[in-house]
Parts: sequence; C-alpha cells; structure tokens
Amino acid sequence: MIDETVRERSDARVLALGAGHLREIELMRTLGTAFVGEIVAVEQDEDALAVIEYAYAARGVRKLYVPTGRLLAGNHGLSGFDLVYAATMFNHLAQPSAATLCEQMFAMLNPGGRMLVANFVPDIADAGYLESYMAWQRIYRDEREMRTLIDGIPREQVADADLAFDGARNMIYLLVERQGAEELAESRQERLRERRIACRNELLRRITRRA
Repeated sequence: MIDETVRERSDARVLALGAGHLREIELMRTLGTAFVGEIVAVEQDEDALAVIEYAYAARGVRKLYVPTGRLLAGNHGLSGFDLVYAATMFNHLAQPSAATLCEQMFAMLNPGGRMLVANFVPDIADAGYLESYMAWQRIYRDEREMRTLIDGIPREQVADADLAFDGARNMIYLLVERQGAEELAESRQERLRERRIACRNELLRRITRRA
C-alpha cells in the first residue's frame, strides 16, 4: 500500500503508528530519487526510533516520539497524510481506546487518503504459543469488532470501508478511505438540499393543518 500510494503521487506523505523497526521499508520499491514525499514513523520506544533513524533516515523516513496516550488524546499535531497505518498497535488496545485511535487516524488523512488497521483474529492456532512461551498478551478481534471501531467516524466522510484477511487468516485488516474533496463538497450540498426539502415540507404541513 505504501508503494501504491507513492506511485499515485511522488510527494505522498505516509504515517506509520507503532512503527517498531519499520522493516516493511525493506520491501518497498518506490523510495528512490523520484520520491519527494515523507514517511513519518511514530513510536514510544526510543530504542526502536534509534534503529529507524540509523537504517532509514537516508530514504526519506522521519522518526517521531509520541506516546500512545498523546495519540489517543489528540495531542500530536499530526495531519495531512495520504496513508496512515498501524501494523501492531491495535493488538494492545482495548475496544474504547482502539475506536478513539481509529478516529484520530481518520482525522489525520487528506481528502482521498486511506487508513489501514491490522489485528490478530480470535482462536488462531498460535495463540497459546504467543501467550505462554513468548509472553505476548494480545487483544484479538473478529469482523464485527473491527467494523465497530469506525462507528464514531461520520459516515458522510467515509468513501469506502472494507475488511480483509491474510492468507493464513491469522490477521484481519480494516481499510478505510476518506472522501475526496469533490465528494465531500457534493455530500455537503446534498445534505443542504435535504434540509431545505425537509423545511419546505414542514412548512407546507403546518400551512395545510391551519387551513
């Protein structure tokens, strides 16, 4: 998705939340000299940020220390991105916090931008190994729980929302696209037309009742 976003516009801005070591950069094909945009890697682990700076600063990646609490509170100043994604953060967030972060991610998008959220699904075969041997306590989500994460986002601002799984069905992905500028303008005009019609009908109803 990062490559796809950069192909669409060479000045694209991409935001990775809970970036870890950002190793997905190794798989990218579009971060050459033609790329004039920016990739921002957000983490609260300063050791991970040091790895990102050492490995990827020369490839247009900017590291940023932001604790999860500041992200949830909206105290981060992040905006104007064409792609915002979180590959691991949601496995550690309870449903209310996860929904809040989804709303924050959506607010960071440019018109026409997209956000991607990944989460482990319930009852995966490796859950016992992850929890017992690796001490990785995860919050798992099914399709219904993933869909409810965006209930707080105004529907008229959402162009599309979809779910997908990885090949082994261990991970579920929520992809949300924000309305483009033209679609948002058309949506506002449509809502205004609906309000005018509703007001006119109410006026006619009152006049008829009095007559």
